[in-house]
Amino acid sequence: MRTYAYIILLLFFYTFVNAQDPYHWKLTDDDGLPNMEIYGLYQDSKGYMWIATDGGLCRYDGKEIITYTSEDQKRTSAASIQEDSRGTIWYKNFAGQLFFIDSNNTAQIFPIPDSIKLNTYFEYSLTKEYLQILSSVNFYTYHFKSQQWKIGKFQSNHNLRCSIGFFSRDQVNDSSLLYIDCNNELWLRKKEAFYSKGVIPSLSSSNRHIIIIGLENDSALIATTTKVYIDHIDSVSKLRNHALIASYEGIATIYSNKGTILIGTQKGIVVLLQDKYTKRWKHQGLFLKKEQISATLVDRDGNIWLGTLGHGVLIIPSLKMTFFDSKNSVLPDSKIGALAKKKEDLFLGTHGRISKLNTKSLEFALYPPVDMYPTTNILCDTIRNQILFNSANNYILSLSDQSIKSSCHGIGHHSIIYKKNQLIVGTFLALITYPLDNKRPTKDVFNKPLKYHVDKTICDEGKLQGFIASKRITALSTDIADTSRFWTGINDSLFYWQDAVPYSVLSKEGKAITPITIRQAQDSILWVGTPNQGLYGIKNKKEIYHFTVDDGLPSNNCKTIAADYPYIWVGTNLGIVKIQPNTKKIELYNQLDGLLTNNIDRIEIANKKVWATSSKGLIAFDVNTPSMNKTAPLIRITQWNVNDSSLAFNKFTTLPYEKNNIQFTFQALALKSRNTYTYEYRLLGLDTTWISQTSSTNFVRFPSLNAGQYTFEVRARNEDGVLSKTPAGVSFCIQAPYWETWWFKTIIGFITLSIVIGLVRLRYQFLQRKQATQNLIMQLKMQALQAQMNPHFIFNAMSTIQSFWMYKDSKTALIYHAKFAKLMRLIFNYSNEKSIPIKDEIDFLKLYIDLEKIRLKYDVTVQFDIDPLFEEEGLHIPPLLIQPIVENSFKHGFLHKEADGHLLIKLELEDNYIKCTVEDDGVGLELADTYNAWKDNDTTKKSSSFVTQDRLTMLNRTHGTTAKKTTYKISDLTNIKNQSSGTRTELWIPITDYLFSDFQ
Repeated sequence: MRTYAYIILLLFFYTFVNAQDPYHWKLTDDDGLPNMEIYGLYQDSKGYMWIATDGGLCRYDGKEIITYTSEDQKRTSAASIQEDSRGTIWYKNFAGQLFFIDSNNTAQIFPIPDSIKLNTYFEYSLTKEYLQILSSVNFYTYHFKSQQWKIGKFQSNHNLRCSIGFFSRDQVNDSSLLYIDCNNELWLRKKEAFYSKGVIPSLSSSNRHIIIIGLENDSALIATTTKVYIDHIDSVSKLRNHALIASYEGIATIYSNKGTILIGTQKGIVVLLQDKYTKRWKHQGLFLKKEQISATLVDRDGNIWLGTLGHGVLIIPSLKMTFFDSKNSVLPDSKIGALAKKKEDLFLGTHGRISKLNTKSLEFALYPPVDMYPTTNILCDTIRNQILFNSANNYILSLSDQSIKSSCHGIGHHSIIYKKNQLIVGTFLALITYPLDNKRPTKDVFNKPLKYHVDKTICDEGKLQGFIASKRITALSTDIADTSRFWTGINDSLFYWQDAVPYSVLSKEGKAITPITIRQAQDSILWVGTPNQGLYGIKNKKEIYHFTVDDGLPSNNCKTIAADYPYIWVGTNLGIVKIQPNTKKIELYNQLDGLLTNNIDRIEIANKKVWATSSKGLIAFDVNTPSMNKTAPLIRITQWNVNDSSLAFNKFTTLPYEKNNIQFTFQALALKSRNTYTYEYRLLGLDTTWISQTSSTNFVRFPSLNAGQYTFEVRARNEDGVLSKTPAGVSFCIQAPYWETWWFKTIIGFITLSIVIGLVRLRYQFLQRKQATQNLIMQLKMQALQAQMNPHFIFNAMSTIQSFWMYKDSKTALIYHAKFAKLMRLIFNYSNEKSIPIKDEIDFLKLYIDLEKIRLKYDVTVQFDIDPLFEEEGLHIPPLLIQPIVENSFKHGFLHKEADGHLLIKLELEDNYIKCTVEDDGVGLELADTYNAWKDNDTTKKSSSFVTQDRLTMLNRTHGTTAKKTTYKISDLTNIKNQSSGTRTELWIPITDYLFSDFQ
């Protein structure tokens, strides 16, 4: 075993008196700055950041930098940026010239009479009505409305040409102004009067630079090159000791706003914060000590902007986010490969060595390098007061004597101490255990026997090593709820081991969980980070939480976890996440909030701070640091084009109908978001839904809009979902073409309506005449058919009665003569009727059947099956329509039958038709045709069946609901032997308005 005995001699401690530097990003000439020397910073009312450089004035909108220069300028430098009440930006150069940015977004020189001679360091002030210029001896006032100059002398006996002090641009108004003359006398100008506020005590030549800033409550700030004072205006020039708030060398610039003072020096930036209760100013630290600060500003998002002489602009998102790296601390390397915590101490692993940081005192302890390879794992053994770490080999750091010695215990990429004395190590190939006392473990450690052997490949004396499993290990963790259990990620699945036996744990959906890190919280919930499934919470071997990007995570790649009950901190490749599981509230910290990088490797909580490692250094911030950017982004419409031509902005614009191709260009100002914001727009009058698009697309086009009134609205949403307070909007109206105006449509509508009414009237009259003609023709046809049937029936009836006289049956002949006479009266009465009641038709059929039955040798029973509804409702049918069918039953069916017969007459309702069924059990159709074959077949004469069929066809054609409906059907009946057993005839009579009175 090799011990580093000289370790104590090489151990150094460093205590940081000043705070470590916060993260910052830069704007340089690579981003578009014309020069890296910065002389001024200003954020205007629209949200743009203006930067005065030695190469000209620049405007930054969060995406690009635009540089303004003028053809009339004598020097390219720019300084002293101000904004007037109309939103116009002004600046000066070091050649005694004054410029402003006009409405066309170009730099214009402001004309100053030749009689006014301005030196290099003149100062100016803008009010609503005046431009005030302060030179070494004169005070010049320009009235904007009258365009007249007024020249006034200083109220001082001195007439020396020298540099004057800065007056307060934050406190300037139309009635008062603070300034310092060349002899360090402080003046207050109210309206046209000057009031002396005392002479600042004589200063050395190296301390002549004086800054004056007016504050609230009649107080003022005065800064020399070494000291800063805040006092009442009447006393501030005395530089009283109790008014001294800061003392630093090389003070060059001061910024004061809302309880924050930024002091720019030649060796960094000093931050002072005012206590809300005591009103005292507290020193927050000296940062960026290698930078020469020339301008300071805090923007509306809370970013701190620093202008430098030679390094461009530095932007600090948050002073609460700090970091350590190899440049600003004693860390030997910025890339930290391992992190472990022991109470308030953090142990950091870099290339071939480890370092210790006390999180309370911020003292670093550097341990000597052991080799040149990265340190990938550190394990704290609190029982033996030692640290196990690896590089090319394995080492033990004794915290008792600060010695480092090589170790036979390999700790791999993942390791835990199990049951106080057993080291369990997970590698890419196996799960291994080492007894830390090099003795075989007792049965109470592993109930399952393990194979142990002495491995001398690790060290000369060898070490007892036992194999638990030949598996690929991705994560390891003990279990505080059950010390006999430990957890691993094996082959992309989650397992817990009970007595060296693995048991798989699945998600609620029954899928495998793929751990890359495991950490248990105080409430015994086991938190499992995965590379692509998000974060799982496991309790009692079951999933109780699962967080993914759908729940607010920036990424499903959860690389490292730290528990700080009731919060869980997760390091991802896109920032650090703070989760409160019970409420499912998620807060995100990334570079926009001040992180050094978004890609986090390890994370720990110590001394109420979050400590995170990355390839760029160690990040630190308070656990209560707010993450949400609550500043609403500003939004403005910069241009709108109509048919590709730019249009001026008015409250309301009316456009002709042909100018309907509209495009809007807009700009969001959210400097903290750094292009991570989104746009949302809608066009009221077309749609009320907000449509979202990324910040890379800052325009929208609406081609071929219809006539109507529209209002275009656009807003921005920052990275934390905060919307612009008020959307930017433009209202306009597109006129309708003359053919879409109401008067034109009214005229066309009236003309069209008149034509339609005329055509409808003519068509109606034509159809009326046509219908009347068709009805007359149909009525004549029906009457002709009825007349055709009457002689046919009479002939048959007379033949029947004649047969009685021939057989000398005069009594019967007289009876049937009487019935025949009654029947004839009915025929004469019905012949001119369109319809008769069904009851009358039944009575008529009974008389007729009585006449037919006397001709037969055998008896015929007749059955009438009539729906009672027909008689109740007074339903009518055409006369003499059923009689020919009954006649056929007697003539062709019963006449040739040598037995009694049966006749059924049935009337029923079927849809909008009266269905009549006449069914007999005569000889049938086929046999009847045989009996009638000898008769004369006169094709020129229609039978009664055809006459009835024609009548039904015409009735259906004029009154039926189904044009192609079958209205007449005759079929042969057969018995079970397939022998003819009769005939069935079916009629469908359409129901018309004249066939019933009240029937519905």
